[in-house]
Amino acid sequence: MHKNYVVIDIETSGVFPGDDRIIWISALKVVEHNIVGQFFSYMRTGVQLSPEVLQILTNVKQDLIETAPYPIDVLKDLIVFVDSLPVICHNASFVKGFLEDELRQYSLDGFLKYTCTLEIARQKFPGMRVDTEALLELLSLNSYVDHNYPADAYEVYQIYEEFKKRHYVC
Repeated sequence: MHKNYVVIDIETSGVFPGDDRIIWISALKVVEHNIVGQFFSYMRTGVQLSPEVLQILTNVKQDLIETAPYPIDVLKDLIVFVDSLPVICHNASFVKGFLEDELRQYSLDGFLKYTCTLEIARQKFPGMRVDTEALLELLSLNSYVDHNYPADAYEVYQIYEEFKKRHYVC
């Protein structure tokens, strides 16, 4: 069980690391159960999707990606933000696949240690739907309300904290 950690969430242009790219990264730093920092950035990765597809898939527009910082700058800032803390994700294999692929391009890979709330949920609730929306309902947690944090990262934070309270993680 991690007392201090960083929740990371990403949005991508597709589902295949190497072929598709990260569009944005959001993260929340948690110390002793409290959110003490947040990180968010779009990434200028050269992704060219139609504005319609971007709006449908990610609720962003192409100009946000085209004017975003370059990946090397975003990734270096993310590494500094994470420091040596463990990373919590929902579907860590997906996040790790994309994030490590991006980090590898700049020889920054291999430093992050991931914990997956999806894997924990599958062990605790076999055969049940365990996406974040289902877990919020199952655990009697509130859906994201304007807390000035990226929605998905905040919901994963809530889920992980509840898992800790219920002793689902050691």
